[in-house]
Amino acid sequence: MKFKPILVLALVCAALAWLSFKEPERNQGDLVIGDPRPFAKFKESVSRVILEKGKERLEIANRGGGWRAAMGALDFPVDASKLDGLVRSILELNLIEKWPEDSARSEKNGLNEAGNPLKLTLYSGDKAVLALTLGAGHKGKAAAPGGFNFTPENGQYMMLQGLSGIYLSKEKVNAEFSATFWMKRELAKVEKDKIAAVEIVHPHKTFSLTKEVREVRDSTDPGVAPRQETHWKAQGDLPDGKALQEREVDAFLGKISEIAVSEPVAPKLRSELKVEAPYRARVLTGGNALAFELLADEKGGEWYLWLGSGNQLYKASSWTVEGV
Repeated sequence: MKFKPILVLALVCAALAWLSFKEPERNQGDLVIGDPRPFAKFKESVSRVILEKGKERLEIANRGGGWRAAMGALDFPVDASKLDGLVRSILELNLIEKWPEDSARSEKNGLNEAGNPLKLTLYSGDKAVLALTLGAGHKGKAAAPGGFNFTPENGQYMMLQGLSGIYLSKEKVNAEFSATFWMKRELAKVEKDKIAAVEIVHPHKTFSLTKEVREVRDSTDPGVAPRQETHWKAQGDLPDGKALQEREVDAFLGKISEIAVSEPVAPKLRSELKVEAPYRARVLTGGNALAFELLADEKGGEWYLWLGSGNQLYKASSWTVEGV
C-alpha cells in the first residue's frame, strides 16, 4: 500500500509528458476552421472558368465542339484533363490553417494587389458558383519518422468567396495563368496509314512523297482476294541526292503523323508566317485533303503548325526537318 503514491505520481508524470508531445490541433493559425473541406459536396455542372491575374484574363468555356480558351488575341483548344484536374483539386481542397484578413498578412501571403494573385471563378450557366483568390505557395517540410510536423509540403495561401479569413491549404489548386498549361498538345494527330502525300517546300527545292497502293495476287484462285502493297514514290528534288529508302520514309511518316504543339501564336505572326514562310511541309490525306501544314521562316528555326480550319497557328514542339 505504501507504493501507491509513487505509482500515482508516475502516472501523472506520464500523462503530462503525453500532453506535451501529443499531436497538435489541426488548425495552427489564429482562427478555428469551420469546415476544412468546404467544397467536398460541390455538385454544380461547370460550364465556364475565368482566371484573372492583374488586368489579364483567361476564359475557358465549352463551346459545343469542346473546351476552348480565350486569352487576349489567342484562342485555343483546352486539354480536358487539365480542366478535370482543376475541378478535382478544388473538390479535394483541404484547409489546415486560418488567419484573420489584414493588410500585412495579405501582403505576406501574396494575396494583395502587389502580390498579383490569381483569381479563379467557376460558372454554371451564367451563375458564378465558386470563387477563390490564390496567393503564394507554401513549401513546408515533410514530417520526420515518428514526428509531429503538420506543415504542408506543397500548400497554398488563399481566400474563398463567402468565407472570411486567409487560409492555407494542404495542396495547391491545380491552375496556372498560362496558355501553355491549358492548351491541348496533340492537335495534328493523323493515323500514319491515312497519310496520302507529304509535300516539302524549301526556298530552292521542292519534293513530295506520294503513296501508291498496288494489288498483288499470290494465288491464281479467283476466290482468294489480292493483298495490297503500299509503296512511296518521290518526286522533285531528293535531299542530298539520296535515293528514296522505304525505312526512312516510314520513320519520317511516324514523326509527322503526330505533331505536339507548345503554345498558340498571336494573329500578327500568324498572318506573316502563313504568307511568307519559305519552309513548308504539307500533310495530305485521301482525296488530297489538307490535314495540316508546318511552317518555318528559317532553316534550323522554330516550326509552326497550321490548321486551316479556324485559321489557327501553333508553335510545334516535336518537329524537326533537318536533313529532309
